[in-house]
Amino acid sequence: MIEPVPPLDLAKGRRLLAAGKGFEAHEVWELQWKDLPHGPPRRALQGMIHLAVALEHHRRGSLRSAVGQWDKALDKLAHGLPWPGIDVERLLQAVSPCMTAARLGQSVALPDLSWLEAR
Repeated sequence: MIEPVPPLDLAKGRRLLAAGKGFEAHEVWELQWKDLPHGPPRRALQGMIHLAVALEHHRRGSLRSAVGQWDKALDKLAHGLPWPGIDVERLLQAVSPCMTAARLGQSVALPDLSWLEAR
């Protein structure tokens, strides 16, 4: 039997991430994550939390930590999100170049994620 996906509001975290506030997005999503039962939806939201933290580490210049969080995000977001509101494939494609550079020890500009606001 397939478990129903609990409703979730990603909007506030999405707006914070679009504004370059990864730490704040992580905080908002973590509050919701804690209440989700174990399973794919919880894992997917944890992936978004890792992605937000990866961007925050990168913004602060901690490239090694950014890459570690990015790798966790990729693993947990492999199947996307079970909720509408965020185009995960587009988000991962946007962030990938700066994390690829970070893996090489190079700091490049973070991607413009303002398109997340448009939802």
